[in-house]
Amino acid sequence: MNRLEAIVAQLERVDLLKRKALVRELAGHALPESLRRRANAVLPAAMALPERLPERVGETWLLLAKADGQGLVARVGTGRSHKPLGAATLRAARAALVHAAGHACRALPSDARDLAEIYVQDDLDAAVTGRSAELSAAVALMSLALGRPPHAHVAGTARLSLEGKLEPVHHLREKLEALRLEWPLVTKVVVAREQGDIEDACGLEGIELVRAADLGEALLAYGLDLRELALSDIDDHESRVSRLKTEGEKEGADFERLAKDAWESASVLSDSHSDLAAKARGYAALFRLHLGESHEAWTMLCGVERKSLADEPEILAMVDTFGASAAIDVGDLEQAKSLARTAMETLGAPRSREHGAMLASARGTYGRAYLHAGEYVEAIDHLSRAVDLHGTYAPFEVPRSRGYLATALRLAGRLDQARTTLDLALEQNARDAKKRSASRQTTPFLELEAGRLAAAEGRLDDAERHLEAVGDDPTRYPDLGALRSRVLVALRRNDTARARALAETCVTLVVPGAKASALRQVGAVGYAELVVAGVATPDEEARALTLLSRAFGRSIEMGDVAAIVSRQVF
Repeated sequence: MNRLEAIVAQLERVDLLKRKALVRELAGHALPESLRRRANAVLPAAMALPERLPERVGETWLLLAKADGQGLVARVGTGRSHKPLGAATLRAARAALVHAAGHACRALPSDARDLAEIYVQDDLDAAVTGRSAELSAAVALMSLALGRPPHAHVAGTARLSLEGKLEPVHHLREKLEALRLEWPLVTKVVVAREQGDIEDACGLEGIELVRAADLGEALLAYGLDLRELALSDIDDHESRVSRLKTEGEKEGADFERLAKDAWESASVLSDSHSDLAAKARGYAALFRLHLGESHEAWTMLCGVERKSLADEPEILAMVDTFGASAAIDVGDLEQAKSLARTAMETLGAPRSREHGAMLASARGTYGRAYLHAGEYVEAIDHLSRAVDLHGTYAPFEVPRSRGYLATALRLAGRLDQARTTLDLALEQNARDAKKRSASRQTTPFLELEAGRLAAAEGRLDDAERHLEAVGDDPTRYPDLGALRSRVLVALRRNDTARARALAETCVTLVVPGAKASALRQVGAVGYAELVVAGVATPDEEARALTLLSRAFGRSIEMGDVAAIVSRQVF
């Protein structure tokens, strides 16, 4: 029971004098129709609460459906309240709004662009999951950006693409029925132009459906106009794109901010500078990959207009190389091979230092695709060639490249060669890290492989030391990879209590995750190590299947677990 429900419940139990005080408290709030009627049933006509809609800056309606299809109505907004709506929903809404604004050469103010959380303003008894809240979240952000509330009589329900296109949702009629019952003064509902079951929903009296193709159209229905935002300077974005690579290589780089910057620049430049826009889009995807958001990165790269880069082979090759990395993360290894191979063919023979470095990156990504596919002979071949290319054209990249090669050699059972390769990588990286921040970013990845190799060699104390040096933040990589490996080390020591504790930490990202991603897969696999080791209880086995199914986005059976765990390179 929320606070307003509690006050109405008191109305039914107290005398008239006390009711007056409670009515004064209720008068400052807009009440759902069912609650208003309940209150008015015990109040004299002179004290009756009128129909009223809430109207606040940074807040709008949220139309939801439970798992059984029952509709729910709540408010969502930027003010801190009961529960966060969810990082993925906020990220999708912001990306769509930034793109819509940028396409109109407008910019969101920093308080809206960098908002860390958006909240459900009602104490719901159901979890808020799925993507149908994305339009509402974008409306709340736009309201905050303009400093005025959206129309209170307008609600909406739609998913958003990265480019701000509205996409259909499920259970539309059930949502509208709940809205009409609780808030009859809300008379317009925005939906995607391609929304299905419209005919079924149109029969509801008192509700007008407004079809919109994109976020700009939808916002106008709420009384919010992208053209009211400040103009964005194209020259500033050209300059920003030229700095993205350097800023991304700095120690402690803020990949969240850089990803937002790159996406904003890609949106602003999309019409006038298609080549730079594609480059910015590529960097936005790369930074999202660094954050473990592989599906979003993949979607960004799928939206690149290849024909716009016909005269820019190096940018096209960069986009394909980043796309191959994203494809590896989402598990589409044949596509990863194809994109990396295309990037190498586009580049041809090295013509300059920068050109050779790009070719080395494409070759290394090609090798990593084979590595994740379990084709170690091919992986070793291509990763060895990447090491040679990096040695000639980008010496500072050699340690990272050797680290991947050491992984392939270890998984192929060639431990002595893996040790020699990794020792060379660690030695060079220790020197480079004294003068180059990007090399310091490589250190934890090499420590991870050092720990895994030591474990394969049976040196468990050394393995533990290296893995602990990586870090223990389960929301980022390589820390999560190290946590997974520490589960294995604990199991090798027959310390099942510690293995269970570490496995529990691994699933931090899996439990709230609604979408498959590389990080969630690593977390689920870390927990499933208990099953493969034969120490899991029946409840733990069932939970492992649930976590794996959620992380990989498909149903996982017990007979699949060992193969999935063995194939997970991360």
